[in-house]
Amino acid sequence: MVGSFFTAMLGMSLSIAGATSLTGLGEVTGKVTGANGAIVSVYLHNSEKSVGYSVFAVNGSYRSVDLFPGHYEITVQNWYLPSKDGLAMDPVPVDVTAGGHAVANLSLKSVPPTQNYTGRETYPKGVLVQTYDEIYPKGAGRQILEHSCIVCHGVNFIPSKTANRVGWQAMINLMIKGPAEGGLFKGSGLIAGPPIVGPDRLKPEELPVLLDYLAANFGIDAKVRAVLQDEWPAVNRAALAKAEYIEYRVPNVPGQGKRGSHDVHLAEDGLVYISDSGGSRIVRVDPATGETRDYKIPDHNGTHGLTVDGDGTVWFSGTGNFVTHLDPTTGLFDQYEASELGIHGNTPVFNSKGDIWFTELIGNKIGHWDRATDKITYWNSPVADADPYGEDIDHRNNVWYAEYFTGAMTRFNPETQTFTRFKALTWPNSLRRGGPDSQDNIWFGVYGYMGKYDKQGHIHYYGKVGRIDAKTGQVTERDLPIEYSQPYEAKADEQDNI
Repeated sequence: MVGSFFTAMLGMSLSIAGATSLTGLGEVTGKVTGANGAIVSVYLHNSEKSVGYSVFAVNGSYRSVDLFPGHYEITVQNWYLPSKDGLAMDPVPVDVTAGGHAVANLSLKSVPPTQNYTGRETYPKGVLVQTYDEIYPKGAGRQILEHSCIVCHGVNFIPSKTANRVGWQAMINLMIKGPAEGGLFKGSGLIAGPPIVGPDRLKPEELPVLLDYLAANFGIDAKVRAVLQDEWPAVNRAALAKAEYIEYRVPNVPGQGKRGSHDVHLAEDGLVYISDSGGSRIVRVDPATGETRDYKIPDHNGTHGLTVDGDGTVWFSGTGNFVTHLDPTTGLFDQYEASELGIHGNTPVFNSKGDIWFTELIGNKIGHWDRATDKITYWNSPVADADPYGEDIDHRNNVWYAEYFTGAMTRFNPETQTFTRFKALTWPNSLRRGGPDSQDNIWFGVYGYMGKYDKQGHIHYYGKVGRIDAKTGQVTERDLPIEYSQPYEAKADEQDNI
């Protein structure tokens, strides 16, 4: 049984317009009728390999290449994707042979359109979909909720839960109390440290108003709901027709909890390593064969970010550790002792010298592992409660990290040991990750920004992408034309596309 799984989406946007299949692999093509001009997501799933391929029928035909030999079932509008166009199809079987070309024509039928919902929660069995204003009625507590909770959790976390006032108070306490007072991470041994959400984001006098609002609109008798995605982004039809996604499903391990992929890195030998934050594992995927291997992290420690060394070994950080080294050949781990129990690592990155810099989200620090001496040095953030999250290195070996809760990108110069902060223009926000382009301009996603109210009191919620000019330090931002978007990370490719 596949059950719950996490997905590594690899080989994104492969140009398949004139591609031929690799040796030993096959392809499937076909016509699609009944689409009535809609773009159709065509999904081919090989259950034996636990691999799926997604392509798009844009003009009445589709093509999927580089498929493993075996038996496939073809469906449309992936099982988790609501259909705004009202299209459906019974599964179509097809067999793929090495070097073969199979043909499977698809005939779609019209069904009632499904309301699409936005956000990071998923509801495989369906959910009541309503507008933002229906789920979050205007009132004294709504703006407090937006700036304290939604800015981090997104618009669908709250309506996916129901609780009485006492229950909501307990959940909020995890955020507003420090570990010693029963807040988040209290079970990890952390005996000191600030709360996740401080008074700058949720004032003491605002708490009763927020609790009243939550109890009134998301009480124990409320229905689980999701926010309607009522705006659809424009897409480049020609580019989408050339795109193929290859999906490697990794089933859950019985008794080990639900997996959750967080960080994905490609090694020089073509193997892919994944941070499994749910199962406290590092997972290796061989894209050439679809085979996977688990590496269970010792001492009940967890993982968040990872990176791969030039020799194919893996470095990662997470719950209970700052930086840990894994040799995938032997399966052995080297864990560097944490200086304080319960302060967790977040994101490790290499500089040009092969040293590792890493962030400590809980601990408000950055760390440096020196390859030559095998020693670790720490620097405290100059800003209280900055909670360094994602990190990257520019071409001058400066360290850049996102301040999770204080809304800035910070540069640390290792030579002068000085910090320089660049505040995001929008506030509040919850910055996660960013990185340099070829000119060392720094790009970052403005995650969690709640947008602005119009004259009618409707909030327009669009994510933003920010840029720090390498020469002037000027910060600029632009809207993403995707409603309710939460850009987690911004990266530049080899052509400086973001």
